[in-house]
Amino acid sequence: MNYFEKAKAMIRLFKLSNLKKFSTVSIPEIPIEWETFMDSKDEWTKIILPESENSIGCYYKGVEGSIFPPHKHLFNEQLMIMNPEGKIEIITQDESKILTFPNSYLFKEGEVHSVRFIKDTTIVVIWSPVKGDGWNADFGE
Repeated sequence: MNYFEKAKAMIRLFKLSNLKKFSTVSIPEIPIEWETFMDSKDEWTKIILPESENSIGCYYKGVEGSIFPPHKHLFNEQLMIMNPEGKIEIITQDESKILTFPNSYLFKEGEVHSVRFIKDTTIVVIWSPVKGDGWNADFGE
């Protein structure tokens, strides 16, 4: 393990969260048509998954320069880059990593993470195990 890289990633993550405590944000249903995500310029729409999979998902279009702020979930989150020119930076407490098409990344339950969109990038995001159609996360407030 590279302790310097881990320390650097942790400092970046805390800087992005402005050292704030976390509070829960809940969205009862992921939209079935493209909609702006919260107060960003990014957009998202629901992906229909079989109920038997105990998962929910979405397409998420992040615009170049946007940052999905540090947050955590009570479930796993898997993301995949869908467009060939897509490029993002994943930041966790353990690492900072650049991802390009067609790569993916798994955030484990409770892992604080952030995503910086280096280029306009469409990702597929799957959360599991979950129940219902809603989405929630703990964000720095």
